[in-house]
Amino acid sequence: MLQSDFVCLVTAQKALIGYAPLSDEPDWRAVGVFGNPNLIIPQDKKSDPIGWAQKINLLGSGMILVPGTQFDRTGTRLGRGGGWYDRCIRGLHKDWVKVGILRKKQFSDEILKREPWDEPMDWLLIQSGAEWSAHKVL
Repeated sequence: MLQSDFVCLVTAQKALIGYAPLSDEPDWRAVGVFGNPNLIIPQDKKSDPIGWAQKINLLGSGMILVPGTQFDRTGTRLGRGGGWYDRCIRGLHKDWVKVGILRKKQFSDEILKREPWDEPMDWLLIQSGAEWSAHKVL
């Protein structure tokens, strides 16, 4: 069961941006608290991340769910090396809540190197088997 503070945060959001998970990414829809997203970011990373940010910003504010290959407790996220999500997030209004979605094995106990272009997460939603836990970034 997810922590009540995270569930309250989710229900207070005006908009939700999900993603179409790749085969090796956790499926955020299994969490069960999000409902229907306003937009789904496609797997096609040839799409324009700035254009997506502009589309997302039209919704006002809300929560964006972000996959990655590794995360740490400070919210640093490693992606697949193309910088697509970093460019998209950089274009969002600052009040968007950024939630990294990961499996327990993708969490690094060591602090990851954050490059100047890396956009940190606000929360981490960690899957461990069938259970999910939310953690506010330090």
